[in-house]
Amino acid sequence: MQIRRIRLINYRSFDNLSLEFDNKLNYICGPNAVGKTNLIEGIYYLSLGRSFKKNKDKDLIKENNNLAQISIEYESKKEEHTLRADISSKSKIIYFDDMKQASVTSIVGKLNCVVYTPSSVMLFQNDPGERRKLMDSCLSSLSSKYLYALVRHKKILKERNVALAQGYDENVIEVLTDELINASFVIYEQRYKLIDELNKNIEKIYCELFGTNQKIILEYVTNVPKIKSQEEFKSELRKYHDSIKTEERIHKTTLIGIQRDDLKAYIDDQSVFAYASQGQNRLLVLALEIAISKIIENKIGEPPILLLDDVLSDLDEKRRNNLLEYLQKQGQVFITSANEIEDLPNCDVYQIKNNQVKRR
Repeated sequence: MQIRRIRLINYRSFDNLSLEFDNKLNYICGPNAVGKTNLIEGIYYLSLGRSFKKNKDKDLIKENNNLAQISIEYESKKEEHTLRADISSKSKIIYFDDMKQASVTSIVGKLNCVVYTPSSVMLFQNDPGERRKLMDSCLSSLSSKYLYALVRHKKILKERNVALAQGYDENVIEVLTDELINASFVIYEQRYKLIDELNKNIEKIYCELFGTNQKIILEYVTNVPKIKSQEEFKSELRKYHDSIKTEERIHKTTLIGIQRDDLKAYIDDQSVFAYASQGQNRLLVLALEIAISKIIENKIGEPPILLLDDVLSDLDEKRRNNLLEYLQKQGQVFITSANEIEDLPNCDVYQIKNNQVKRR
């Protein structure tokens, strides 16, 4: 998978930017607050139809403008494609190969990207929702069945919580419970398999990148029955829901289910949440993102695009060099940094200054 060209119009800090890229490591450098992150954010936006930042679409539009546009020409499995988003303060319209899409979800899986940002460092310290989002982003891009189940689960969960809060009839609650359970199994099953696959790779990647010899384990934490059979799963989870009916009525919300799943990590059998330093958190999350990219590559037959924002800033020289050497063999990679870099093989350098980008 390779992005050939990106164009940004009235997007963030850019008036009208057009850039071409090769299938290699693309190093984007420049002072702080010149738009380096904006560039890779634009790429990511056309991967899932949303930013990796916690902001609204209207924040993407350059000041004093009514519309922003992101367009990308890319190659996947030797086929040329285009993606475009027209973003206004009230809506967004997505196009794939110049055809207007009925919904944002229809483009998920077209342009596969894996992103690392400075906020990723706190992944295992933040709310469990951030870790669920990581699993969901990966699995949604690989499975339309998963994406459908996830969208449906969120919709039914919202309806069920409203029903509990407003004291709906028990028959209504039971119907919503059955629908919720039906959507849950696909999500549970694929999350479980994802963590199992990650555990086969993450330790090797972590040790290879950072010159350590440590044991790395990821644990999928869930309060739903750990049963492989779908029928058993439905039966056991229904019994569980029945056993806490009164408690849910009191709390007026759904107390069990995959919406409460979590992902925990351990280094040498010690909890990353409780014991790991910020440096260890950074290295682990970076290894995790690369391990995810390997799973995507194995599934779709080509490497996804790696977007690494300010990934080098707190790495020592040895680890920085190890990472750069490793990434030169990983397909198309975008790195942002405030620092310039010496010439590297298989690497293009782009310098941003005054909202202008020059390829060195």
